[in-house]
Amino acid sequence: MRRICNLILYPGLASVLLAVGTPAAAMAQSAAMPTAPDTCSGSVFSNTKLQNVASDNYLAESTSDNSAVLYTHSNQAWDGYRDSAGHVIIYRCGTNDVLTDGVNSHCRKGYGDCVYVEAYNDSQDQWWSRIAKGNIWDLQTLDTKGKSHVIDDPLSSRSEGTHVVMEPYNSARTNEQFRVTS
Repeated sequence: MRRICNLILYPGLASVLLAVGTPAAAMAQSAAMPTAPDTCSGSVFSNTKLQNVASDNYLAESTSDNSAVLYTHSNQAWDGYRDSAGHVIIYRCGTNDVLTDGVNSHCRKGYGDCVYVEAYNDSQDQWWSRIAKGNIWDLQTLDTKGKSHVIDDPLSSRSEGTHVVMEPYNSARTNEQFRVTS
């Protein structure tokens, strides 16, 4: 009975006990979630369009689902931010959706991994690096399961809504290179 009395006398103690009982990982996860950027002002790059060198199509989120696809024209732009560990996160400008490597997703026949635009959760499949050669970039996943693959349009497709895939890096392939425009 005395313990109950102490809890009633010290209401702050209950919140302390609850905080101690909450797993640290859960608290850290919720603290790491940013709000959606409301402007196109990324700290690494901002308000950037990504145009595939081989097909001249622009990387965008599909209008019908969360696939990352290529369109001949798109007003969608991208922002690059760094998370607390220094990984580049590539947001669809003005949203909380980011490029995500769908390991083992098989979105296209014959290709094992595809790219999606999904809500930010700061997991390995949302970490990227840029292999930059002036205004031409290759976008490489840092996900250990992604085997350092880069975003690729393997058939240099000119059709609207072509889903992009992940392929091993090859510096001679223009299919995996994106021209940076604003």
